[in-house]
Order: sequence, then structure tokens, then C-alpha cells
Amino acid sequence: MKQHDKLTLVFCGVWMVTLLYGEMFAYWVPSLWACSWPHHHHHRSRYSISSSETNGAMYPRDYKKVAVLTDPQLMDSTSLHLPSKSLALEIAQFYTDLYMRRAFFASILPFRPDVIVFLGDYFDGGPYLSDEE
Repeated sequence: MKQHDKLTLVFCGVWMVTLLYGEMFAYWVPSLWACSWPHHHHHRSRYSISSSETNGAMYPRDYKKVAVLTDPQLMDSTSLHLPSKSLALEIAQFYTDLYMRRAFFASILPFRPDVIVFLGDYFDGGPYLSDEE
């Protein structure tokens, strides 16, 4: 086998591993090192096991778990400077939404927050969109 053929195979292998990591493993691996909510030490009578038990830990009844998502930048008609009804923009929106859905289900929902707060402008073209859009 020639030297450049081996190099091509190595690059193809690296590309495949990178693609698989970005599309699949990046969503699975973080769950192996899952975070937990901080533990607060309060008087024992204030704890409720039934409503707030996560990973075997007890939390105060008045304790609320809040997940904060900032600046999601959803694609809209102004994204990528493409015509608003173009096939390329529709495909880009589809895959971007798919990526955000997978990221949300993998990184937010497993922690079962009580409240999810979205901060920032939701869309790429936030300053350029009309109120109706």
C-alpha cells in the first residue's frame, strides 16, 4: 500500500471518529460524569423525599432546581443570508433544530429541573425581525 493511501485511510478514520463523537457520543459521554444539584444542609424536618429526590439525595421542600439556558440562537428567515423560503435554509433549520433538541434532552432533562429559564434573544435575527415574526 502506498504512503498516501495509508495517510488517506488515517484521515478517513479520524474523520469518522470525529463525526461519531459529535453526532452520538457527545450526548452519551457527559451522562457518565453527571453533575448533581448542590446539597444544602437544613434542619431535617424541612426535607421532603417524595417530590425532590434525585440520585438518592434529599432536598428541602422549598428548594427549586432552576436550569438556565442562554442565547439559544434559533435559526430564522434572516439566518445565513439565504432567501427565506430556500431549500438550503430549510435544511439548515431542520438540522439545527435537531441538534438543539438532542442537546436539550441530553443535557437538561436528565437533571429534572423544576424551572427552565431561557435568557437572551431566541433567534439569530432577533434585532431584524418584526414583532409579527
